[in-house]
Amino acid sequence: MAQRLFRELVGEAATVLSAGVDPWEDLHPVAVQLLHERSLDTREQYPKHVRTMTESPVDVVVTIGDPARDNTPCLAGNPRRVHWDIGDPADADDTPQQEAVFRRTMARIEERLPDLRDALRRWPRASALHLQPGISTNVVRPGQLEPATHLPLIADAGFRCIELNCCIGSADFAWDRPAAVRELKQTAMDTGLAIYSVHAASCDAPLPGKNRWDRFGLDLTKAYIDLAVDLGAQVVVVHSRPVPEDNAEEHTALLTEAFAELQEFVLPLPCIIAWENLSRGLTADAHLAQLQALNPGAFGFVLDTGHAHIPGNTDEFLAGCGQRLCDLHLHDNNGNADSHLLPGEGTFPWRGFIEKLTQTGYTGPLMLEVEDRSRVADLPRYLAAARASVEMLLREG
Repeated sequence: MAQRLFRELVGEAATVLSAGVDPWEDLHPVAVQLLHERSLDTREQYPKHVRTMTESPVDVVVTIGDPARDNTPCLAGNPRRVHWDIGDPADADDTPQQEAVFRRTMARIEERLPDLRDALRRWPRASALHLQPGISTNVVRPGQLEPATHLPLIADAGFRCIELNCCIGSADFAWDRPAAVRELKQTAMDTGLAIYSVHAASCDAPLPGKNRWDRFGLDLTKAYIDLAVDLGAQVVVVHSRPVPEDNAEEHTALLTEAFAELQEFVLPLPCIIAWENLSRGLTADAHLAQLQALNPGAFGFVLDTGHAHIPGNTDEFLAGCGQRLCDLHLHDNNGNADSHLLPGEGTFPWRGFIEKLTQTGYTGPLMLEVEDRSRVADLPRYLAAARASVEMLLREG
């Protein structure tokens, strides 16, 4: 029902597909009846399993009901996920309430469709930003991001999108001031910059339970998720603390508990948490194995090239992450310190990187995370050099 109703609403403005995690052999007769009452043709519709769509890139996935939320696999195109908590009306089959339940379900779907249409017009799409230049706002450090001052410079340098960096909280951006957030949204719109991602604050979290600081870190991560939703960002980047050698098992259990809580929080929201690799701690195999156990509608992966260059595990991450890769932190170093140099200014092996990236199925921007406080006094020149480094990546393939 949702597919046919939405297709009628948006017309040729979007291609609307549908599939199920446990599809019927035929369309439900009551659904067909209600659509025919609206003079909506159903001849082109037929049930299909979502597995038949895993290779076709999509921009947005709407899951309806808990089975779809919990069992929809990772899909191509780095789609934004939206979840509607609407039960399956077929649960009322063979009861006197069957038709009434279907009508109520159709009404609940219909009331959400205009907002979905409007959101699709507003949200940046990963496919529209594919391999386009993006940059983290930590490029303005040690200063605080001032949207009206800095975003026009970023746009003028040729960047298409930003990651809002809040890694050290309000010292990076006054995210807790509504006026500052409104200014950011308006200036991004005026300059044509998409806010693709938000980097949540690092406070050696999230972990639950052990002490007040851990609980604060978990709740703070949720606040940054809410900020991302407000800004229309698709990705929220998080760190986890490095695995201590003396109690790795306890650390893993705590991290699993924290991620389970965050998963339930983010699943109904139109963004995804991206778990970033660090330069020490989990191996690439261990990081990706834990990621695979998480719902792909809640958790993806962000590859930080500077962090990966220090232990030398970039290729392991690229070989194993697949379409869980939803964001990048591109920067360089000399293999021994997290320097956040421009690509090409260190020893990272960039030749062939884009080809390996493409083989993962990644769809999204080439997001720089660079910082050089000695060059920020002439920010336009630094941004021009940063933009040129993206062109170098594309040339190196």
